[in-house]
Amino acid sequence: MAGGAGNTALAAARRWARVTCTDYVPELLERAQERARAEGLPMETQVADAQALPYPDGSFDVVASTFGAMFAPDQQTSHRWHLRNPVALPSSGGHQKVLSAALR
Repeated sequence: MAGGAGNTALAAARRWARVTCTDYVPELLERAQERARAEGLPMETQVADAQALPYPDGSFDVVASTFGAMFAPDQQTSHRWHLRNPVALPSSGGHQKVLSAALR
């Protein structure tokens, strides 16, 4: 979630995870895809707003964001959503990891 140029997604793909990297900025996802291809790593990308992800609950085992969520246009809404729904997207028994957050 809010994967940018793919740093966290690529780290997971290097460890044989099936990865979908999302971001609001298509150009960042293009860079993530270039980097994945350069390393021979399979990785899906999809343009998606971190404040309104287009996936049903239970779609993933792990949802991660490293720095990305703090760049949401409405940080208050984004962080409230994540606090109210800490495991809304991961599958049963899954995990959500937000590694950094800073409110303006």
